[in-house]
Amino acid sequence: MTALPQLSVADAALIQLQETLAGRVRTTRQERMLWATDASPYQVEPLAVVEPMHAADVEATVRWCAAQDLPVLPRGAGTSLAGQTVSRAVVVDCSVHMTACEIDVAARRAIVGPGLVLDDLRAATRPHGLTFGAEVSTSAQATLGGMVGNNSAGLHSLWWGMTGDHVRAVDVVLHDGARVRLARGADTTDKRVIDLCEQVAAIVSNCDELIDDRYPRVLRNNGGYALDKLLAQLRAGTGIDELNLARLICGSEGTLAFVTSIQVDLVPIPAHVGLAVAGFTSVPEALDAMPDVLAVQPSAVELLDADVITRARAHGAYADLVDMLPRVAGGDPTAVLYVDCFAESPDDLRAKLGALQAKLGDVPVIQAMAPDTQRNLWDLRKHGLGLITGGWSDTRPTPGVEDCAVPVEQLAAFQRDFTAMLQRHGVEATWYAHASVGLLHARPRLNMKTDAHRTTFEAISRESLGLVREHGGSISGEHGDGRIRGALVHAWYGAELVEAFRAIKQVFDPSERFNPGVITDAPGLTDDLRVDDMQQVQLPDPYYHWAVEGSFLRAAEQCNGQGLCRRTDAGAMCPSYRATRSERHATRGRGNALRLALSGQITPGEAAFDDQETAHTLDLCLGCKACRYECPSQVDVAKLKSEFEAQRWRARGGPPLRTRIKANVRLLNRLTGAVPPLANALHRFG
Repeated sequence: MTALPQLSVADAALIQLQETLAGRVRTTRQERMLWATDASPYQVEPLAVVEPMHAADVEATVRWCAAQDLPVLPRGAGTSLAGQTVSRAVVVDCSVHMTACEIDVAARRAIVGPGLVLDDLRAATRPHGLTFGAEVSTSAQATLGGMVGNNSAGLHSLWWGMTGDHVRAVDVVLHDGARVRLARGADTTDKRVIDLCEQVAAIVSNCDELIDDRYPRVLRNNGGYALDKLLAQLRAGTGIDELNLARLICGSEGTLAFVTSIQVDLVPIPAHVGLAVAGFTSVPEALDAMPDVLAVQPSAVELLDADVITRARAHGAYADLVDMLPRVAGGDPTAVLYVDCFAESPDDLRAKLGALQAKLGDVPVIQAMAPDTQRNLWDLRKHGLGLITGGWSDTRPTPGVEDCAVPVEQLAAFQRDFTAMLQRHGVEATWYAHASVGLLHARPRLNMKTDAHRTTFEAISRESLGLVREHGGSISGEHGDGRIRGALVHAWYGAELVEAFRAIKQVFDPSERFNPGVITDAPGLTDDLRVDDMQQVQLPDPYYHWAVEGSFLRAAEQCNGQGLCRRTDAGAMCPSYRATRSERHATRGRGNALRLALSGQITPGEAAFDDQETAHTLDLCLGCKACRYECPSQVDVAKLKSEFEAQRWRARGGPPLRTRIKANVRLLNRLTGAVPPLANALHRFG
């Protein structure tokens, strides 16, 4: 692992910070380590974790960090796949309290807090016939602040574009604690905003030819800062008065300013929606059909491969969804295309779906017109990432080159060339895609615990750059650059544009306070990997059967960080998170706590089973087993907790008295039933 910045925070300083905030500061090592990971492969211990109540808390935290010369990392739900929400910094988690939502139905706009979850916004706007255009697969837990930071897109980006296309204005805290609003035609009396606009316009204008030459012309590009969008504004507008720096904040990954409020445009909910699912014998065959599919003008086309389908078939909660897919040669398909269609009338919708079937000929297709059926089918797509990253094996689908975007007409050829490149390295991949916009999620199956596969991973990453160039695409079409694609994006744009990125960073954040090292620098691709510190604590005489050696730790390791356990709208996972809204009491938090304990990162050796902080994190688990059935990665916290506590009690000489009493409740009932007056008296006394 690379050496981390030698930063530290005195206890007295942290107490001072807590006294200035309405929100909470978390400082214990285990609490900090629960925010050390996201949905990426990385782990970096924060300096502290702040849960602000409002924008004033954010301002106070940024000012305090400036006085202490400490970096700041804005964070939402922690679902980032590229590692942009882990850093040696003061992590500020907006998802707990900053969840405001104000809707202007007439203007089709909303003002939201950065911690508001996308599905909560959609639930609030649905009664008014409105929705938010960008729809990510993690909509049940992803926050609007995180979506702005990553310029998220998702399902209907062919129809509605990306998050940045819907952001009208952002209120932000700058590096020195000043608060400003960034918007088109922003308040021209605010000298700070005017100065920002002038400096940014000068940087963009000075590299206009490089932007024209180097920025890919595809539907999905998220690499670096959005200099091409600002250049287009300058060319179309009447000067800096019309420059909307909010568009620059979208996709900046928290490196320029801290977003405290977002004004977004809303779109009308489509009058009629239909879904067709077509089954194929291979991924190439499915992608070859894309010209015919796009001819019917769908609103979205999504690809799933056999790996997702097979994992879903083996998962109790998702097997029924596989039964809804079309049959291919009497069995499950090897690949499917989800074809989503919007229409103004039922007749138009039936015509579109009929035209699709005619175009595909003998390809088996099922049609779903009922909203509940569509929702169930989409669940399989939305939870696909969690499904493929579960399992006991150390060889897993690995992120990194999964966000390559090419022109749609190049997608089939690109996938074949990418497959050939992987085969030269002796590697297979899991595939899924936003096929309608040419974005291919390719996850090579690698064991990142081995030096050989790390070397292979870096080689694949380098070679993918040439393949994407050859097909006229983008190396970073979604999910941001973060740690995992920083070096690739720098190689893509070249030194001169990277210097322009750094100049933009200096304009907004001259002290490099916000999320340092991301976008403007390129951390090592395999530095700070979560698996680097995995050292199995010896499990003495397990109480449960664990499938393979060391699989108690592997069971905790299965959490991929996607955070479905943070949802609050459906299912039963996770009751204690819904009550507390605390990361510590989500399934993900408990899985992380156990992983840290069992790998010796909190307390070394067998003492790990007697760690009080871990026990506290597990304490509110109700043992309801909802995580076992609803978590796509099947993280069974109830079983893990039971084994952990049994080992803890063994080390202490047996379970505590109250646990023994509960375990013998039937015997106690029989005994007290024989002396009811005494039993009733004891109950009254209690």
